[in-house]
Amino acid sequence: LSYRNMSQFSKFAFPGFSNFHGQLPRFYGGVILVGCGSLAMHMFLCSRVVKARKELNFYPPHMYHPTNDRFNCIQRAHQHYLENWPGFLMSLFVGGLYCPVGATFLGSLYLIGRIFYYKGYISGVPTNRRKGMFGFLAYMGLFVLTGTFGCKQIACSMRSLQFSQAA
Repeated sequence: LSYRNMSQFSKFAFPGFSNFHGQLPRFYGGVILVGCGSLAMHMFLCSRVVKARKELNFYPPHMYHPTNDRFNCIQRAHQHYLENWPGFLMSLFVGGLYCPVGATFLGSLYLIGRIFYYKGYISGVPTNRRKGMFGFLAYMGLFVLTGTFGCKQIACSMRSLQFSQAA
């Protein structure tokens, strides 16, 4: 199948997607892929918890082991990720509408930072978590990007409101 045939097929199979590319900023696909990467990170961290549970024969509903600190560190590192995941995704996807390349870069940096954070957290040495601090800084960068987009959108809305009232 040629590319041309595939594009014709997509118009037939998914008629609403034939003009979809014009509705999102250029390079927004990178933002979407980072979002997919965040799901892969979640699945990785979840698999570590499941593996540790099987090794210890320690199953839900109990979240934390009464005596095994290594398991508790693995569980807590995953829990930290889950606590920040909704805010990360919101900042990634909304900030990506304003600056997709920046959001892709910052989102990727955040996910890499989470790997370092995880490795440091499960080491049992509390200060090793700091190795992933750059991920937190990237997260704050996404927050600033999203806030900037929100402020600019409000400013544009106010300007268009002023022009429509003057007319």
